[in-house]
Amino acid sequence: GISHILDASRKMRFDQTCHLILRCLEYISCNPLEKAAIRRAADSSSSNVSDASSNNMNETSAESAVPSLKETKRAILSNPVVGAALFEIFSDVLLYTPVSAASSLIPYGMSTSGYQRLINGAASGKMVGGNSKNWKEEFASRARLRELKLKMLELIAPCRRFALFLFDDEKSSDDASKVATSEKVENECSSQYNPTDNGALLSSKERAMGISRTVALMVLLTGDSDPDVKSKAESYLRAHMDSYRGKDAEKSEVDESSLHDALLGNSAAMAQSLLTLVIGGVASISVTNRLMSQYKLERSVDTLKLGLSVSYHVDNTMETHQKALLSCCRKKVDEFTSAKALKFVAKMLEENPKLFHLSDLQIDESDVAAVSIGSLTLSAFGDLRQPGSSGSAAVESVASLLNALCLRLTMFYDARMKQSGVETSRARIRQILAKSMVQASAVLAPMSSGHGGSSTMGSSAKTANTQLDIRDHCYGVVCTLARSTFCLDERGALYDCGNSRSFPENTNQTHFNRTLKSISTASMLFGCVANEVEMLRPRATSALDALLSAYVRVVTSTSENARRIDDGKSNTKTESIPTTSTNPWADIRINDAVVDKKNDNTKEIDGLSRSLAPLLWTSSRRSQPKSSRLAAVRWSNELLIHLDAKNAIHLLCFLSGDDDATVSMIAK
Repeated sequence: GISHILDASRKMRFDQTCHLILRCLEYISCNPLEKAAIRRAADSSSSNVSDASSNNMNETSAESAVPSLKETKRAILSNPVVGAALFEIFSDVLLYTPVSAASSLIPYGMSTSGYQRLINGAASGKMVGGNSKNWKEEFASRARLRELKLKMLELIAPCRRFALFLFDDEKSSDDASKVATSEKVENECSSQYNPTDNGALLSSKERAMGISRTVALMVLLTGDSDPDVKSKAESYLRAHMDSYRGKDAEKSEVDESSLHDALLGNSAAMAQSLLTLVIGGVASISVTNRLMSQYKLERSVDTLKLGLSVSYHVDNTMETHQKALLSCCRKKVDEFTSAKALKFVAKMLEENPKLFHLSDLQIDESDVAAVSIGSLTLSAFGDLRQPGSSGSAAVESVASLLNALCLRLTMFYDARMKQSGVETSRARIRQILAKSMVQASAVLAPMSSGHGGSSTMGSSAKTANTQLDIRDHCYGVVCTLARSTFCLDERGALYDCGNSRSFPENTNQTHFNRTLKSISTASMLFGCVANEVEMLRPRATSALDALLSAYVRVVTSTSENARRIDDGKSNTKTESIPTTSTNPWADIRINDAVVDKKNDNTKEIDGLSRSLAPLLWTSSRRSQPKSSRLAAVRWSNELLIHLDAKNAIHLLCFLSGDDDATVSMIAK
């Protein structure tokens, strides 16, 4: 609930408790007696003593009253509220940046309530700057704040002694294969910590959330403005990601997904939390509320609410609850942190093909993780791609994430096309893919018109390279969508730059009647091939070739449907592409006589040929670059010749006299 924020006295006690915990963590991190080397030496020396005196026995019994590090970590992991609240405290400290006393702005990545709770805490008189009035004045200097962040990093790093969010069992900490089998006994494990039971077990879900919180905090610190903090966080994160490298190379029974779970924990929860920090808490709540109306199962709703931070349940009908919830929503993080977080999520999608497979794929709502992460990614892309941010590192990172997302979603979509009873799921995924095509087309459109290169002329080399990378990822999005079964979608989003078309159900038109009329995507890619820089021209050509293959698949399917209608036989074997006469001018009078007898599908194919022919003639001009003329040859030979043979052969005859030997030879 959110009642502790509405009550002033309870809010004050909560803030004081959080600040006390922060001070305790700070003290533990700088206590020299807690260093790993000294502690190991003390443990080894105590183990060699065979006889203990009565004084030592009393000291041991006194120490046993204090919870050990292992018991403390078990208590943190076994209680989801405690773990989430501690994650919030660490996030506030690690994302904090000094703000001038006269400013009322809140640092990036922090919420209003979290910021006030942090800066209003009492200052420590034992530290440097003991004359400070509060926590904000104590850590106003960059040096003091850097020291604190490094201390906090030491407490959570997996390769250090404390690792507060990780619980390593002596029997299973070094065996990654047991992570895969731990879910089988999850229901048998107690999810609540019993302080009297030192052998209490933690479920795989609790362990996974602890791993995810550790990795997420390190990822956030890799975008810190301080180079020392950033370097240390990157080294710890790299060491953790390489911790299982080569360890199980000889064990083929270890599943790849279990290895990712051992390194990242709950990947879906971490991806959603990092994307929430990128777009901000308010935008994330809006996306989640919109998606919750599409899912009915309790498990699906829980997945949408899945996160590493504290989740609040409020009454939306009460204005006070809404204001309190807004005070707990974090601002989006800064550009550098966003870039690091988005890059890491993209890497997760690329390396874990089963990230979206949280439940039985035969269930219609098993796509909840894919739809949630996809919706958050599209929101991040739209938010980051603002006027003047075309060379931003964050935009390049979110474009990379969009490319990786489309690759996984198209695989999910292709699998859905072979299943029955999942029509609603297909529609949700199709909508995300269509919106991805809209975003990619918006990036490539300026280059298609010839104005994309002008924005890089006055920019630095780094900004220009970033813009190249952004367009490179967008070409990848187009290639991925064109090579999947998404190209056969009846709304034709692929061919109209992502704009889906709807038509009345009472018409007699079949699947692709209106799809074939649009050549917006083809026009854009032909323009990109003509105007793109030399480095990215092969990528533009590859996207155009993928779109050509998609058109051929659509025409093949349309012609097969037309032949079945004409013959009245559903099982008639037909060739993949409509056949044409060897001499297209031999039967002109016959073709003109039967033109009115063509069915709707054939008329739509004729409409495509009429739209496509002027585009190919324009691309065949000698003023166009060689790649554009070569593309015109391929489109004429593989597509147009089966739609409008007269125009296609005229075009090929024209290109056979091209000045370039390669273009002329291929046309001939």
